[in-house]
Amino acid sequence: MDSPRLLSSKELKEAAIHKLITSRVDSRMIRYLAASADAVIPCDKNMMPSQPRKYHRTATAPADLPTPPTTPELRAVQPEDPTLPTVEQFIRKLVESSNVQAATLMPALVYLNRLKDRLQPMSRGLRCTSHRIFLACLILAAKYVNDISPKNKHWARYTNSEGPGYQFGFCTSEVNLMEKQLLQLLDWDLRITEEELGEAWGEYARPIREKMEAENRRQYHSWCRENAMRFRPAMDPITAATAAAATAAAAASAVGTYHAPHNVSGYYGTQAASPAYSRTTGSVSPPALSDAGSSASSTSGGSSRPGSRATTPGSAVSIEHTVVYTPSHHVELEYPPREYRKRLLPYEITPEQAMAREGGGRTNKIPRASRGVFSRVFGSAMMAR
Repeated sequence: MDSPRLLSSKELKEAAIHKLITSRVDSRMIRYLAASADAVIPCDKNMMPSQPRKYHRTATAPADLPTPPTTPELRAVQPEDPTLPTVEQFIRKLVESSNVQAATLMPALVYLNRLKDRLQPMSRGLRCTSHRIFLACLILAAKYVNDISPKNKHWARYTNSEGPGYQFGFCTSEVNLMEKQLLQLLDWDLRITEEELGEAWGEYARPIREKMEAENRRQYHSWCRENAMRFRPAMDPITAATAAAATAAAAASAVGTYHAPHNVSGYYGTQAASPAYSRTTGSVSPPALSDAGSSASSTSGGSSRPGSRATTPGSAVSIEHTVVYTPSHHVELEYPPREYRKRLLPYEITPEQAMAREGGGRTNKIPRASRGVFSRVFGSAMMAR
């Protein structure tokens, strides 16, 4: 599966148009088509065509039928003339009668825009011109897009509609005339490009495009977060310990209390593998050295009171884990294990080490000339006696 990526503006427009082709025809699409049909040419609501003349072919006069049929003459609208349905009502009736889909209505809008660009600026239409223009564009779109489309006599039947105060419809000869006139205005060029579809339906498809863009951004950022979590490099123990120590030091300085270390006497006993540690509460001041008198014997068992859990500096017991409790979070620091150092007995301490401890770290080396033979032979044990 390819990783998701952010789509460009052109790709989003194309995806929105492709989704619009397979969408259902709704009231919003019908209103959009009606507004586009009304904007093709200004119409005079007070003028309407007269009744078309009927021609009868006879054997003696076969040329009486004009080819193509002439345009009906114009006349003023009379009070007794029925009212017309709105363009939106007319389109809705056509959609319901012919069961036309969005894939056919979309090229019809392209023809409407193309016709609008080719008409003269001073052109004026009748009160039913918008109805005629849309019907002609729809017939050409249906014949160009679909392999099988209704005949003109069927389209004339689809236009017949009745409503409160009106009875409207076109005859077959009028439908044929509309189709021929539109083909002449378009120079018989019915080819449609994807760019023309995107330009004609761009404003209508904007909500679809914005929704697809938001979904694409959500999927991309979600994939980036999952990918970052999956391939995040593991922190080495030293760096982790350093970061944890810095966090613990900052927390301890903020709290201002001393946290007593854990009793780790059991670490070297029979329960050395137990990971459980008892939680201790911090004291205001560090424990005194007198409280650590039992630290030497704490290696064999636990202390009897909380104050004896602290060990003296340099004791035989080395703390493996230190847990610092703060009011807001819990930090556990792990240090590498230290080697066990054997505690020196009094007779094993050299004079230099004894003087270093008593003098606070300042060592005064004894000249080798002052050492006797017994000191060089028997070592520090003879001198300690």
